[in-house]
Amino acid sequence: MRAERAATALLGLVIMACGGARQMPRVAAGPAPVEVQTTLVRLISSAFEADARLDSADSLYAPAATVVSGGRPVLSIPRFAGIEAGGQIEVSVNELQVRPGLAWALVDYSWSRIGIPQTREGRATVVLAPAPTRSGWWIIHVHSSVGAGS
Repeated sequence: MRAERAATALLGLVIMACGGARQMPRVAAGPAPVEVQTTLVRLISSAFEADARLDSADSLYAPAATVVSGGRPVLSIPRFAGIEAGGQIEVSVNELQVRPGLAWALVDYSWSRIGIPQTREGRATVVLAPAPTRSGWWIIHVHSSVGAGS
């Protein structure tokens, strides 16, 4: 019985020795510069405001950007769930993560019809990347939905 345990332990050590050290991916430490954060929040807000005006704002999106609204792909405006023409939008970027070459934001928004007490609360995830064909950033993916009671 002891010989079996010793053989098992020895086999385990041999297997561990063959594996080599694992390298964890490195992520740049520290927050993104304030200018970058401000630029991204403005870009995200502009996309929501354009939807409320039913303006395509295509310059804010990468040519191959994917948009999912309420679980369905969207190919036209409005891009965000629960937004229609003739309304007012309020946007709150709750979380913004910026990494080299990629950023994502968690956004809560509220769309209200002007003059009518109708409000829709929504949430969106927005993924952004530096635009290789121009300076600045653009949206490469959006996924949004409205609350069940909206």
